[in-house]
Amino acid sequence: MWSVLTSGRYGYVADYLVWTVFLLSVAVNAVLFIRFASRKGRSRRALVVGNLLVLATLLSAVAWIGETYFRFMRISTDSFGVTLPAQRWFQRHVVLNSWGCRDREWLPTPPANVRRILVLGDSFAWGWGVERVEDRVAERLAAGLRQVWRCPVEGMTLAQPGWDTGDQLDPLRAALDAFRVDEVILIHVPNDIERLLPVRLDFDPKRPPRCTWFNTDSSALFEHLYYHVYLPRVPTVSGFHDWLADGYADPRTWTAQQERLRALVETCRAKQVPFRVALFPFLRAGGTRFDGDRIARMHAAFFESIGAPVVDLRPALETRTAEELIVSARDAHPNADAHALAADAVLDAFYARPAKGDP
Repeated sequence: MWSVLTSGRYGYVADYLVWTVFLLSVAVNAVLFIRFASRKGRSRRALVVGNLLVLATLLSAVAWIGETYFRFMRISTDSFGVTLPAQRWFQRHVVLNSWGCRDREWLPTPPANVRRILVLGDSFAWGWGVERVEDRVAERLAAGLRQVWRCPVEGMTLAQPGWDTGDQLDPLRAALDAFRVDEVILIHVPNDIERLLPVRLDFDPKRPPRCTWFNTDSSALFEHLYYHVYLPRVPTVSGFHDWLADGYADPRTWTAQQERLRALVETCRAKQVPFRVALFPFLRAGGTRFDGDRIARMHAAFFESIGAPVVDLRPALETRTAEELIVSARDAHPNADAHALAADAVLDAFYARPAKGDP
């Protein structure tokens, strides 16, 4: 019983009870003061204090409703993934396999006549904010390839939130050693260069700063206000895209990133596994120096120079507004519709997807 009051998917419920008692006490004190003041006569001071107490009661009621909603009712992801609603979303919709990936367990060799495509990436490929794994790019690609190859196709999603290019190399090598894979498609996102960029103790965009002046774990409402109202204005967060832009503008950083990407390609070539690349843009970007078009052209030119087939997903995604393709106003990850458009673009670019109605 006590563990329910102190932890769990609804946070520290004991804190919620404390907040409820405190907010109720404001209302009780307002009622008692108004009754006491009415007996003593209406002075100017009593009127002012009474009005302030009524205002405090109304604000307390709004705060309690907000606290209740964000603590118990809201289930949704956000760009940070640390709030209570996001944690509940992960608990409800995410099942990990023994590789720590959001997928079923993989057999070393698929059944006879089944071809296997491995999708490599980060949170975009992982399906952050996408409730059904069937709506992710890997599963949609597998469904489309069944029509192209005229045989059963199995999708593997080798991805984890937070991975950059350097994090992907060893898992890819291990997967190619452990499983039979027929194709590899890299879902590349501009922030896959993060580990190469400089950080400071007071500026590390990979880790949004925790609140130091209030324990956000004690209040879901304050947690929401901190992560979705205050934090986006902090330089560590608001400067994220310019931080990436400076990295791509640095020749040494870009050279190091090319070598890491080349290692992914060569790993697949050593196993004689076709390697293809889909460049997935940010659907919502900020900053003043970030140029998504330029970064996409840099990547496309590099992959073409080493003979790796590449498709830029921007033309396909630009057929819809960003608001239609992101998970929510608080989460800029691609939603199920964006995954569908991306999968269709990959199929059209690499596999000659049959037209609709073609048997």
